Amino acid sequence: MSEITSLMDQSIDPCTDFHKFACGGYIKSTSIPVGYNQWNQFTQNYETILLIIKNLLENPNTKYEGEAERQAKIYYDSCIDKANTREELQGNPLINLLELYGGWDVINADNKPSPFIDESSGFKQIRFPDSGFANESDTELFSLDLNIDPKNSSRYLLTISVGKLTLPNRDIYDVNATPRNLKLYNAYLKYMTNIGNLLLSNSQHVSKKFDSQEKEKKLSYIDINKTHDLLNEEDRQKQMGDQLKNVMSNVLEFERIIANITPPLKTLYTFDESRYVVMSLKELDEKFDFMNWTRYANQIFGPHNLSLSPDHPFWVRSLPYMEKLTILVKRYLNDPKLSKVLNDYIMWHRTKPLTNYLSQNYRDAFGPVQRANNKEDYEELPVWKKCLKEWPKFMQFPLSSLYLRSNFNSKDKAKVEGMVDLIKVAYKERLKNLDWMDELTKIKSMEKVDSLKSKIGYPEYVVDPVELDQDYQGLDMRGDTFFKNFFRQKRVNEVNVINRVFRPVDKKRWFLPPHSVNAYYYPSKNEIVFLAGILRKPYYDKAYPDPYLFGAIGSIISHEITHGFDDNGRKFDKDGNWNLWWTNKSIVSFVDKTNCYKDQYSDYSINGHKLNGKLALGDNIADNGGVAISLQALKNYQAKNKIATFTSISNITDDQLFYLAFAQAFCSKETPEAQYLQIKTDFHSPNKYRIIGVVSNLKQFSEAYNCSAKSIMNPIKKCTLW
Repeated sequence: MSEITSLMDQSIDPCTDFHKFACGGYIKSTSIPVGYNQWNQFTQNYETILLIIKNLLENPNTKYEGEAERQAKIYYDSCIDKANTREELQGNPLINLLELYGGWDVINADNKPSPFIDESSGFKQIRFPDSGFANESDTELFSLDLNIDPKNSSRYLLTISVGKLTLPNRDIYDVNATPRNLKLYNAYLKYMTNIGNLLLSNSQHVSKKFDSQEKEKKLSYIDINKTHDLLNEEDRQKQMGDQLKNVMSNVLEFERIIANITPPLKTLYTFDESRYVVMSLKELDEKFDFMNWTRYANQIFGPHNLSLSPDHPFWVRSLPYMEKLTILVKRYLNDPKLSKVLNDYIMWHRTKPLTNYLSQNYRDAFGPVQRANNKEDYEELPVWKKCLKEWPKFMQFPLSSLYLRSNFNSKDKAKVEGMVDLIKVAYKERLKNLDWMDELTKIKSMEKVDSLKSKIGYPEYVVDPVELDQDYQGLDMRGDTFFKNFFRQKRVNEVNVINRVFRPVDKKRWFLPPHSVNAYYYPSKNEIVFLAGILRKPYYDKAYPDPYLFGAIGSIISHEITHGFDDNGRKFDKDGNWNLWWTNKSIVSFVDKTNCYKDQYSDYSINGHKLNGKLALGDNIADNGGVAISLQALKNYQAKNKIATFTSISNITDDQLFYLAFAQAFCSKETPEAQYLQIKTDFHSPNKYRIIGVVSNLKQFSEAYNCSAKSIMNPIKKCTLW
């Protein structure tokens, strides 16, 4: 356990700054690697796992058990470009795809009508044409996903939510708010223009086979001026670049309007009655008539010999957004100049995600954003690492299968399951003793804890080649191009999702791949999941002393259980259904107590930027409850087993070791840019305040470190809930 003291800075008074005391050594000795804007224990652990997977995929002696694993190997080889096809093809696969959609006049000169505008109903509507290359259900103005019905956890609901933005958060479109917003906005504009220039250059290269008349049409589209023939090539290229910049600038300005009608993240993902609007397909056609929803549904389900009835339900996650979007899109459709912007917006978002599957120069085009988000000396990650970090979610589970065979001890599952049981007992003890919750709500809360399911390590179907292969039936990866392989896996994934629309919820399915360094609570299933990737040092090792185990993985277990009782999770009952099962009295007390956390964390700041205590409220509740309840579980375990105090590590007591284990799981180092984006976009507080915020609320911490009443880590006002 010498790594504990190596991460510390024992010159710091733990009662003044426990973050620096616990992680000061880590901060001093850690350099953020090139290509990253932060480095922490989670990142470091995941990098180790990715390297293991890389070595397995590149080792000629690796045996692949099942077709899914073999398909993953082919996909990896095409991504790292063993055949050099990505570099040879440049942007041509994407240009050809855009032509199948109907063409983007930014990169060609045909001046055809927008493929996304339809007048067959006698008035203008948006349509989303298929390329014929894959059964795309992609949309841009709104998203369409499949989720468990919040009020009926046995069925799925097609879910309509907000549209796509290029910038990472709606608030960043307010470029006058902070210099960082303006910096990011300009970086993204530069990136978008870079991509446009690359596509234009590739398109012109292909067009050399055309006759001079076709070339003239392409150049005349740019509309430089009537004497463009007299301009030299350098001037012409500059003005083409200016034209592209104007196009992309107009797209971002349209997105600014979309951002203004998009609800804040916390509002969008807060469960209340206003967020649960279920409408039939027929009602969608009537209410949101900027497009023909029935035709869109047929486009998705028809190729599979399936259809949706006019009464088929959809969950509209933000009714105000869709109502405002309908007005906005109809206005743009009926104005020739604005309809051009609308077309460019859709085409840009069809283009943007696919540039990752092209040649290196397209990936390099993202450089301005990376430098704005990270640091000026940013360099692209190695190809193998970028491939694995951007690996499609659908294709992740075969990687988990490879990893688990030689990198996870199934005996660890029993140890962690035992800890879960101990923490659940401690949780129920806490519930019984709460002075702010009434008896009826206590009884139902304890029933929810008893009903809570835990999944540890991995699901059996991932390590069973026959079962795993069933999810990948029809997948036919080839060595021709990475671009096509991306669509091949996408098509099979879409078939699986479409089939689930008509089936009951599969409670055995896992949301994330087991090699992820993560854990989660799923309210619609009332389950906690601890993936194999997180059951590694520094969070878990069977040789760790109990105080360290309960401080590290124990606090994470308790954190996830507490999500079942945070500001959103408490609204779901023991069966995973969203309903009003708390009494009004308990709700009022809960809101009053959680407002304390909201105010506490909103008072913290980094580099002059205040934290968003409202956005991160759920995880701040889970952090505080997680540590307090895991500590109680440790005390119960020690008392029951008559375990003596552990003092062999540099005179560190049991309680001190517990808090160090909790804190050191969050040791990290970030650039100012990363810290700013986290405040704006993350449901978690920055790691520094995840540590400080929790310990300053616990009187047991101050007792463990003998903190005086005047010390910073022992404030008079403490927030308590669980």
